[in-house]
Amino acid sequence: MLQQIAADVSGGTQVEEDTPLMESGMDSLSAVEFRNRFTSKVPQIQLPNTLIFDYPTISSIAQFAVGQMGPAAGAGPAGALMPVANAAPAVSPAAVQELLKRIAADTTGGAIEEDKPLMESGMDSLSAVEFR
Repeated sequence: MLQQIAADVSGGTQVEEDTPLMESGMDSLSAVEFRNRFTSKVPQIQLPNTLIFDYPTISSIAQFAVGQMGPAAGAGPAGALMPVANAAPAVSPAAVQELLKRIAADTTGGAIEEDKPLMESGMDSLSAVEFR
């Protein structure tokens, strides 16, 4: 999903997972669009405004997102565990990464390589806003 959003906001350029997005052609406007599209797809994840600067690749963004959705959030007050009925479903890093690739491709209009920076995949600041 991340690669797809990156490709969409960067004009269809394929983005590799471990290539910095700014090196893939993403600029500040497409970075904002990328973040916006990802946020719209996965609203439960809190993304910083400086997402692609703090986490410059698809892989690092996916790892950050998985960390945001991790099991540590399952502890209630006083460290009590949440009942199974209220527990959040487990999300694999691969699932988050795939979701992010799809959003990036949707945003940029083309396929995104997982290790390629979103900027090199055609994402600009406008498409980054859409990605958010």
